[in-house]
Amino acid sequence: MKTKLKTILPFLIVISLNSCNNSESKNEFKSVIIKYNNGKLYCTGVHFIDKETGETKYRTNIWRFYFPNGTLDEIQEYDDKGNQKKGKSFFKNGKLKDVSEFNSDGETVNGKKYSINGTLLYSTIANDNIKTTYLFYENGKIQSESTSRTETDSNEEGSSKTIYESTNKYYENGEMKEHTFYVDGDIQGEKNVWDDKGNLILVVTYKDGLIVPK
Repeated sequence: MKTKLKTILPFLIVISLNSCNNSESKNEFKSVIIKYNNGKLYCTGVHFIDKETGETKYRTNIWRFYFPNGTLDEIQEYDDKGNQKKGKSFFKNGKLKDVSEFNSDGETVNGKKYSINGTLLYSTIANDNIKTTYLFYENGKIQSESTSRTETDSNEEGSSKTIYESTNKYYENGEMKEHTFYVDGDIQGEKNVWDDKGNLILVVTYKDGLIVPK
């Protein structure tokens, strides 16, 4: 889950902009420190600036955001081209809320989310064209698991991608709840549903996301 850039609210005050640059370059880096009206830090970071126009091009390096009480809210890490590489956010009590790693396309390749009590609620990991995602109940049991596979087809007209995804959902007691298969986000084939005792209670056939009447 990629962290969105935060909007600086009107009550924030820009404290300093300190530049460090190479005289031969048309660009420069400027450190940014912004505080709340109460004097506590809102964020620190580095902007990449066009020296000729003074235009801010993008964020780079490490950015840290803070709650009004001074505790750490988020850490965002960017490469030298402005692409976000990593992100972490925290609860006000200091415990980790979520952590993410992104690829060059801005897609999450590794991510985890936690409850305020430290229970893992969400986990995703991508490896090449395979992505596996889990959701968990508070008791630690799996709520759902999904595996998607992206296949690329190239021809004279260009290339196209097709995403195949298989999803299982579970009851809190661990019994299977339903199984569904998707192609490019549309349900395809049979969707099976069970009750919390493990009895199959429904089978529905789909084609391109629409139910096929019997």
